[in-house]
Amino acid sequence: MSIDIRPIKIMFDTNIPEKQSVPFTKSLLYNPELKDTGGMDEYPYFTMDEVFPSAYLNSLSYEKRVKFFFNKSEMLKAFKIYKPEIFKKATTEPTPEILTKDEQKEKDEKEKEEKKEKEELINVKEEIEKRKKEIKKENIDENTDSQLMALNQQKVELQTVIASRKSSNQANNENEETEKIERAKIQTKNGDENVLIMLRLLFPTKYPIIGNVFSSFNSVILKVSDFSLSFSDFLPSFLKTSLTEGAALYSYVKIDGKVYTVTQAVWLNDIYNHKEYADLIDKFIKLKIWKDKAARKLNSEINEKLKKFKTNYGNGFDMSDINYINNQKKDTSKEKLESLARGVALDKLTLEYNTYNATVDDFVKSIEAFQKSVKDNDAETISDNAKNMVETYKLVTKYGSNFFKPKDKFNKIIDNVNRDLEDIRINEYIRDKYMFKPGVDLDYEKDDQKYSSKLKSNFKEYTEFAENIKKFKSPNKESSNYQLQNTFNEFLESREKYKGLFNFLMNPYNININPFDSVDKRQAATGKDDFKKEMASYHLRKNTGVTILPSVGENAPGYEIYVQLNVIAGELTDKNKSLVDCLYQGDSMGNKLEYLVNETLRNPWDINSNRLFFDITQGEAVKEIEKDNAKEKDNAKEKDNAKDKATPEDKDTTKPEDKTKPEDKDKTKPEKQDKDKVEEKKGGITYNMNTRKLRGDIIKTRKRRL
Repeated sequence: MSIDIRPIKIMFDTNIPEKQSVPFTKSLLYNPELKDTGGMDEYPYFTMDEVFPSAYLNSLSYEKRVKFFFNKSEMLKAFKIYKPEIFKKATTEPTPEILTKDEQKEKDEKEKEEKKEKEELINVKEEIEKRKKEIKKENIDENTDSQLMALNQQKVELQTVIASRKSSNQANNENEETEKIERAKIQTKNGDENVLIMLRLLFPTKYPIIGNVFSSFNSVILKVSDFSLSFSDFLPSFLKTSLTEGAALYSYVKIDGKVYTVTQAVWLNDIYNHKEYADLIDKFIKLKIWKDKAARKLNSEINEKLKKFKTNYGNGFDMSDINYINNQKKDTSKEKLESLARGVALDKLTLEYNTYNATVDDFVKSIEAFQKSVKDNDAETISDNAKNMVETYKLVTKYGSNFFKPKDKFNKIIDNVNRDLEDIRINEYIRDKYMFKPGVDLDYEKDDQKYSSKLKSNFKEYTEFAENIKKFKSPNKESSNYQLQNTFNEFLESREKYKGLFNFLMNPYNININPFDSVDKRQAATGKDDFKKEMASYHLRKNTGVTILPSVGENAPGYEIYVQLNVIAGELTDKNKSLVDCLYQGDSMGNKLEYLVNETLRNPWDINSNRLFFDITQGEAVKEIEKDNAKEKDNAKEKDNAKDKATPEDKDTTKPEDKTKPEDKDKTKPEKQDKDKVEEKKGGITYNMNTRKLRGDIIKTRKRRL
């Protein structure tokens, strides 16, 4: 057994104003603890074959954690120490490839079986032919039943062997498919766990709460919290700092040369928040609306063109034209043919005349059928009858090239009918095959050029979406989540087991609805056990898993994920973190701090609304930091001066006798402070902040989200 380790591309969607998604590379690494980045590769490494040794990794310093992810050798070394069973059968480190070793072995075995089966079929055919030749050589007559029966018996036996092997192969293939699905489920589970382990180790948060790292699938779809609020979140700031927060870490990123403090990291792994899937869903919804409009518009255009078509050509051929055409028929009497035959064979001339006359009759009949459909306003047959009229006219001119003399208007009518009819029929074809038909045909370019070219020029919305959705299928990219990928594949290949499931999944307003609750009972009855499994696991189709990039180069990232990274501009520390409270408190402070924890969701699926951005490196923040620093210096200086000036008597620590009268003691006690009020002084400015109420509101808000 071996482990497949590849680079992973983590795309950061930050709350930095006007900033596009940023790939997480070595250049973004920043932390005061990170002294040496030598030996680190461009991208972090990742695997879905095994779960990262989280207990070991949690015990490491931040620098060693980073090296584990950015140095493949370090990762392999850790796996060998803490999960040695992985390498029991592996003598050397496998070279990263498109397929894992197990997948490659499975593929090789399947190809070997198919080759063996083909060879056996060839052998059977050769054996049968050989026996037939032997029978001929022995001059066996028809009455020699015994040998013929023996031959047939042998043939039956060979076919039985082949059928048995085919059945066995089919069973093996089904078992292999089941094993493949089970392996995919394990890898999905490992991948999901590893992503969160990696994010928590590389991007721990300390403000506004500890451990603000979770997945959108768990939070939005499953309504499960990936992190738990500790008792420290309920403590006043002075207790929190002294008791618990010393063990927590801040994490930072450096983007465009500027340091940002991470306040929240959300793995976007549900289809409604993942950047690419969400964009696809948006385009799919727009495509459905557009297809309905395009179909109605095409219908209107087809009806309008049919109306003009009937007006222009319904009476194109009048009775005099039909009589003229009938009069063009040749006399096929024996006397006439014999008088014309001369050097030409009589049979040949007879066939030629009869064929020509038949095409004339067909042409006249097609004209009459077309005119009748126009008169009856039979829209379904007008197009077909017009097409038949054009085709029969071509036959008349072909077989009567030497003697048919059409009127000048005949060619003009037929050419115009053919041109206008072709335009109508192309629109009908596009309407029926592409607009009315559910799904998207990815092979539209393989269609007849007259259809594909018009589709690309006049219906770009369709072709652009087709090109876009191709990206979500191998060999471009695919989800590690088998349930989601299979949903895509079934839809794109027009083989949905449960019709309309993809369309239902693509509608974010169905986020809390299971379509199997109301599915057609006839479909449910076809496979009761399968149906129950589908119903129970439907929600898993919304999990994007880790994106796999099958066709990338050896050293390029083989995986990809999107992470919503909320940050504060500047390097936040224990020393200056309360500055954020001071600068942004007030009537809206509760709401703003709530957004830092987890912003209000405007839609039931949207985790990306109202992302607040703080910058402690500009404006008032800079002044407050300077004031805070200046005050600290002044306080330190005053203490030093006080020590220098102090006399021995001043330094006497003996407690003086308390001569205060008992009745006066109550007067000297300070007034009882409101427990809900904690006075904090920062930068020389005093702010009153109801911290207990604020923390309570935050916790309530978090519970409502969960």
